[in-house]
This record gives sequence, C-alpha cells and structure tokens, in this order.
Amino acid sequence: MVDPRSLVAQLLDDEMSAADFDRAYPALLDDPALRDRLSTLQLIGDSLRGRTVPDDGYTLRILARLPRNSGPD
Repeated sequence: MVDPRSLVAQLLDDEMSAADFDRAYPALLDDPALRDRLSTLQLIGDSLRGRTVPDDGYTLRILARLPRNSGPD
C-alpha cells in the first residue's frame, strides 16, 4: 500500500525511483483527490519559485464565455 502523502512528497521532491514510480502510478490513476493534491502543490511550488504556468489564453477564453452579471433584477 502506497502512502498518498509520501507519494506526493516524493514526486514533488524528485526523490522517487523509476521502479517506485511504476508501483505508485496506479494510485494516481485511481485517486482523483490525490491527483488534485499533487497538481495544487505543484502549482504552489512553481509559483513560489517564480515559474509561470503557460496558459495560452485558456482562462481568458473561459471567462469571456461566462455571462456577465448586470446586477440584481
């Protein structure tokens, strides 16, 4: 059994061997919450290190499609 917190820490710290990754990968496939945790912590780490995440306008395109709220009726 793979400890999810240990898995995330090892992946983020690049401390996981290829063999360990092969054994741990199914846990990531089977657990959406674990994938979300990994993604969130990776984004936080990237932000703290000053790394930008390429968006290519994706967020702006989504926001442009949302209806604008003109206020209370």
